[in-house]
Amino acid sequence: MKTIIGILSLIFVITLTTINPGIAQINNIQYRGLTAKEVYKLAAPSTVVIRTDDDSQGSGIILHPSGLILTNFHVIEGAKKEVTVKLQDGSTYKVTGIGTVNPLYDFAIIKINPSKNLPIVSMGNSEALEPGDEIFAISTPKGLEFSISDGIVSQVKSDVMFCPDCIQFTAPVSPGSSGGGLFNNRGELIGLINARFPSEIVQNINFATPINTVKTNLNDSIRSLSGYTGTIASLLQSTSEPGHLGIYYLRHDEPDLAIQFFEKAIPQHSANPEIQGIESAILAELYLDKFARVGDIDNAKKAKTYFNKALSLGFNEPEVYAGLGIAAILTNDTQTYRVAYNELLKIDPEQAQELSLFRDNIAALEKETQGTGTKTGNEVSKDTLLKNKTRELLRQPAKLQE
Repeated sequence: MKTIIGILSLIFVITLTTINPGIAQINNIQYRGLTAKEVYKLAAPSTVVIRTDDDSQGSGIILHPSGLILTNFHVIEGAKKEVTVKLQDGSTYKVTGIGTVNPLYDFAIIKINPSKNLPIVSMGNSEALEPGDEIFAISTPKGLEFSISDGIVSQVKSDVMFCPDCIQFTAPVSPGSSGGGLFNNRGELIGLINARFPSEIVQNINFATPINTVKTNLNDSIRSLSGYTGTIASLLQSTSEPGHLGIYYLRHDEPDLAIQFFEKAIPQHSANPEIQGIESAILAELYLDKFARVGDIDNAKKAKTYFNKALSLGFNEPEVYAGLGIAAILTNDTQTYRVAYNELLKIDPEQAQELSLFRDNIAALEKETQGTGTKTGNEVSKDTLLKNKTRELLRQPAKLQE
């Protein structure tokens, strides 16, 4: 059964003027787009190589002549004390400050103090992309610095695990490409390459965070590393809002900490029901997972509460109805199960069938634990069986949305 966490999002915008097809033809000269060589010459100088003291390597993009650089959050999150940046001209600088950090959309702003003004990237409009558009990736795949590859946009909003609204593209990328730039055929930045996905999950499909999403979620603050005695990872955490920290701990396989931060985040987003709905669905899934790990029917009850909250806020994805149905089965709430099952049957018959099978399995377990042993023994056995059966269902690999 698909997990809520595997379909995380649906958000955000920025708009830039695009070429009007009626204006593009001037004096009978049709705009053709730049060649790969021309894009590289224009965009590569604003690309950097990033290395951390935990032997992580990635890429980045210069946003401002003073040394503001955009990269993936996961490229720098493991650093303990030091991050270095290498420019195309070979000069290197230590990172001196941290700006916006956003684990949800996996980006971070870092600051260096260069001895000169740096070449900056030209911003594009990711909202204008269409499947089939030509794109170019400039990054450092497997240590091969400032490499370019080309391809096309496969899909403009491919929601996959931990990559909300990502651009799916065909240009080859590899570890080390993360944080590099995805450019259109005008040499404009339209995406932040995200190469962290294991091949067994995404089958070598490539993704980038849309640049419009990044722009919408930026702020102006920069925190200096001068005199800072903690780790960079702890600084990144301290500058994040609770929802972002929930994602952070979710990625680091610390679900109980993730629960704590999502509990804090949801009330803070009362003015944004869309985000509140997403966070409620994730929290519900976490409580369902906690029931599978440790039992305690209260976890199943909390899961049901938050699945209902997500639906009330308009986040009515199939996975939410499936999760609600599971929680209803575990809490013997027949009415809620019927509602969840009937809605799921309309939008995803396959998941509805899996939910029905789960209910049959639980009913069989109920019969197995009746009339044998002591009452206490029965309850322990039943609780263990319920946990195991729920764990079996929830641990199935997340499927990519088609």
